Amino acid sequence: MTKKEKRLNDLLSYIKTYEYVPITQLLDEFHVSKSTMIRDLSTLDEQKLIERIHGGARALSDDRITKFNIREKMNEKEKNAIVRSAAKLINDNDTVYLDTGSTCFLLYKEITAKNVTVFTPNLAIIHYGPRPNISRVYALEGEVSTSNYSLTGNLTLENMKRIYPEKIFFSALGLHNHNNHEMQCANEIQMSTIRIICEMEGYKVLMLDSSKIGLHKAFQGNSIRDIDLLITDSNIREEDAESIQNDLKELLIAEI
Repeated sequence: MTKKEKRLNDLLSYIKTYEYVPITQLLDEFHVSKSTMIRDLSTLDEQKLIERIHGGARALSDDRITKFNIREKMNEKEKNAIVRSAAKLINDNDTVYLDTGSTCFLLYKEITAKNVTVFTPNLAIIHYGPRPNISRVYALEGEVSTSNYSLTGNLTLENMKRIYPEKIFFSALGLHNHNNHEMQCANEIQMSTIRIICEMEGYKVLMLDSSKIGLHKAFQGNSIRDIDLLITDSNIREEDAESIQNDLKELLIAEI
């Protein structure tokens, strides 16, 4: 993936998260010139992925499943490598928690272990339905989020505190190399979700493709010191891998 392709992927993901974003916010977030940002927005507009409007850009479609499918296809090779490695950690009869997001949905479809019990707020998993080797899928109660295609809010957070999965799989919006590599979040709800995940007693696995490493967002979650394993892909830069290992119990690099 070229530097421009990565920037376009990140830009599309950002706009889909917020649905409408003024260009001033995009310039602050991506640290590029205004002319570069206008060209990038024009490229995404021509591909029918966003709509340029006066002063910014917005998501082209309000259909939540379409938005989720777009995210699922972004960095597809990297995500598939990560979930293949993650699926090997799930054993027969395990109870697991799968968080929101396209990577956790891909992991759900990749599980081969038998008699697995799943707790999740991920509407893509719930919509996909049971699989032959999955004994039960429990949907956590909460408010439906159309932007993230998930169940969310205080009720979901309270329900998370009442479950005791053996293994917890989740993702984040990014990982920045300050304050012991804090996980970056889209909003306060995701920040609270990660905090609760880090308080769980189960084995905690962060799945993060290499394009998200180094990103800084408005909301910071826990440090990766609070998790057990980070799985990323083999496109990770050597210096990033070395830096992360200083704050991490274990790093697994999945070959693409």
